[in-house]
Amino acid sequence: MIIGALHARPAQTIGELGGPTSVSRATAYRTLRRLADHGLAHHTGETWSLARYVAVTRTCHDSI
Repeated sequence: MIIGALHARPAQTIGELGGPTSVSRATAYRTLRRLADHGLAHHTGETWSLARYVAVTRTCHDSI
């Protein structure tokens, strides 16, 4: 839900993301922090957005 909401309307606060949905503020914060840890989201102040570009890296499990 959070990814879809940020995709539909970038630059939202936690309050805006969790307002009309059943997602708690704590769950929204945890999810956004996980996305940020993986480079998929970022925040400026209280506003969160999805990352525009995501670097794709190969792992040892990828075939060459």
